[in-house]
Amino acid sequence: MFTMRSSSELTVDEYIEPVFYCRNCHSLAIIRDDSLASDSWDGCYCNKCGSTNIGEKPFGDWLYEEEQKEKLKKAREFEDPYVKLARASLESYVIDRKKIKRPEGLPKDMTGRRAGAFVSLHKRGELRGCIGTIGPVQENIAEEIIENAISAATRDPRFSPVRRDELLDLEISVDVLGPIEPIESEEQLDCKRYGVIVNKKGKQGLLLPNLDGVDTVEEQLAIAKRKAGLSPREEGCTLYRFEVVRHY
Repeated sequence: MFTMRSSSELTVDEYIEPVFYCRNCHSLAIIRDDSLASDSWDGCYCNKCGSTNIGEKPFGDWLYEEEQKEKLKKAREFEDPYVKLARASLESYVIDRKKIKRPEGLPKDMTGRRAGAFVSLHKRGELRGCIGTIGPVQENIAEEIIENAISAATRDPRFSPVRRDELLDLEISVDVLGPIEPIESEEQLDCKRYGVIVNKKGKQGLLLPNLDGVDTVEEQLAIAKRKAGLSPREEGCTLYRFEVVRHY
């Protein structure tokens, strides 16, 4: 009776009511042996997919997670070709450990031009991986995205590799970098418009533009310096800026 309403409309008692659910397909269609204790899921299985991987959680939590997945599923319908390609690449690699071939029918900009590109992954609003190339390494932007999507999912040293059961929760964006240009001072930066690269004594750090929580040039530079292994107050750094086209 609860599924006709949203998680935000549940009463406290309804929200915290425990339910058994399938960890494989997330269904509540669980078949159980009535001879077992009521608080045990041993011997239960999913009537939808047959899995015996059964868990328990408050109904409100289960419903909220399903609502978020439905939102993500709808959002995927409007993803542009850059993001669709990144998603196809990382899903193929995470599920089958296979690198996809470049699909037919991609926009000419993706197949006829070279540029650096970053693939960023977020899960429930939190960064889950971000890897990219400052300049072009592959034959074209499409190949750049295919490679960097795999790297963002499996090779970002800040995170464990993305698991198969996380794929539905991932939000993906792709940044295609414009030309890198040296600048004389931080006064030529705008953290919403320009990304920044800091370099000193062979140490280099990059930060993309227009990131949540980065509202000033000072914050942008401090993060980029830390990524380079430098003190946030480090002086005498060589600075570069660049613009991006961000795809969702």
